[in-house]
Amino acid sequence: MNKSSKMASFSSGIMLSRSEAQRQKGDELRMRAAGIDPTKVDEQWAGEVMSRRQKKEAKVDEEIEKEKRLAAELPMEKSEVVSKKPEGRLKWLHKGLVLAAKGRIPAPAIFDIIQSSKFTSGVSSKVGLQMKGMVLANLHLFKKEQQKSLQHGRLMDFSVDGAVSRGGSSEDDKRKKKRKHSSYSSESRSRSRSRSRSRSRSRSRTESPKKKKRKKDRSEEDEKPRKEPKAKEKEKEKEKEKEKEKEKEKEKEKEKDRDKDRDKDDDDGKKKKKEKVKDAAHTGLSSASHI
Repeated sequence: MNKSSKMASFSSGIMLSRSEAQRQKGDELRMRAAGIDPTKVDEQWAGEVMSRRQKKEAKVDEEIEKEKRLAAELPMEKSEVVSKKPEGRLKWLHKGLVLAAKGRIPAPAIFDIIQSSKFTSGVSSKVGLQMKGMVLANLHLFKKEQQKSLQHGRLMDFSVDGAVSRGGSSEDDKRKKKRKHSSYSSESRSRSRSRSRSRSRSRSRTESPKKKKRKKDRSEEDEKPRKEPKAKEKEKEKEKEKEKEKEKEKEKEKEKDRDKDRDKDDDDGKKKKKEKVKDAAHTGLSSASHI
């Protein structure tokens, strides 16, 4: 009885559920509003509302296709990767780790390449540190044995202090090594000099007074021959000065002689002029007496 109370009966005599009965009532109301008699449905109402299913088209994921394309384009041969420049190897490592994390490239293939000595040859400390950081951040992609070997591999030799990998080193790192070596050698030399000085001082302190006297005598003897040549040099200089003074005196005497000669020449010239004048006057008087 309870089930029948929840059912709705129509003129056709078919038992329906409550939801279907409510749908039927709604249809009847809409028919009457449109001026259609619901009792004559077969004659007047031939339409039926149905949902049409559409087949869903399989959408192609663009990102997946892009990842596949990048994985196919990425070189995975050791010789080809190693022939790249250090910056190119760094980019290759970044792309490879990203694709390995997405499952497009096997991680062991990357492991075989980065563990070779040629992969780190010629790599500077800056690029090496970036490679090291990438590998450490993506260690979970590799197996446990590979993780251990990577943690003790060549990439781990790079440090902030400018340490270089075993595979090779750049020119900057070589220069830093040379500077360190030169500073170390200079420090060792200064230390050896200071040690020798301290030893000599300690010896001088421990020496007996007799030895000190001997050393003084030797030093005085050594100084004597040094003083002698200095005295000789002074004597030579004095002789040179005397010679210069003599030469100056000789030059002065020569100048005096020259002045005397000039005065004599002047006197002779004057005498000659006077004699000429006298002769002229004498000749004039003689000519006048004849007239």
